[in-house]
Amino acid sequence: MKLRKNRFLSTKRENKNSVKKIDFPQKDYMSSIIAWSVFIYFMSAIIILSSYSYYVLKIINIVQLFCFFLAIAFLIPIRYYRKKLNMSYYEYIFVNFLGITPLLFLLTLGVNSAFKSEPYVETYQIVNAISTSGTMIYILENDSYQDYEHVRSIDLSKDVIIEGNTFFSIYFTDGLLGIKMVEQQRVH
Repeated sequence: MKLRKNRFLSTKRENKNSVKKIDFPQKDYMSSIIAWSVFIYFMSAIIILSSYSYYVLKIINIVQLFCFFLAIAFLIPIRYYRKKLNMSYYEYIFVNFLGITPLLFLLTLGVNSAFKSEPYVETYQIVNAISTSGTMIYILENDSYQDYEHVRSIDLSKDVIIEGNTFFSIYFTDGLLGIKMVEQQRVH
C-alpha cells in the first residue's frame, strides 16, 4: 500500500510542475471565404448574362451546365477543406454553390472562347421582321433558330452590318468544348 501511495503522490507532483499548453483559437477565415464566394457568384452572373447573346445556349442549357458543375464541386469531400479550414456543412454548401461552381462555369466558357475554330457562315432568307424597342427580331426560313431568339435578333444600337433586308447571315465559331458562339450578324 505504501508503494501505491508514493506512486500517486509522484504523479501528482509531476502534474503541478509540468508546463501547460495554451490552446489558442485558430483564426477563422470562413467569413472571408464566404464573402469571396458571394462576390464570385454575382460577378459570374453579371458576366454570363451580359455575354448570353454571344453563346448559342438556351437558359435551360445554362441551368444544366450550372447543375453539372455543382455536382462536380460536391465531389470534393469536406474533409479536404477541413484540413486547413474550420468549415461547417452549411459553409461547405455555400462555398460550393456560390464560389466553386460559378468559377468552374466561367473557366469553361473562357476556355471555350479562347480556343475556337475558324468562323463559318450560315445564311437564311428573312420571312418576317419584328421591331421592338431598338431590337429587330427576324423570323427565318424553315423556322431556323426558332428556339434561339437572341441568335436571330439584332440590337440596332450596336455595331451591325445592314445592307438590305432579304437575307440574314450569322457568322459562327465552334469552341473547344463544343459550345457554338455568334461572332457577327449581317442583314443583306
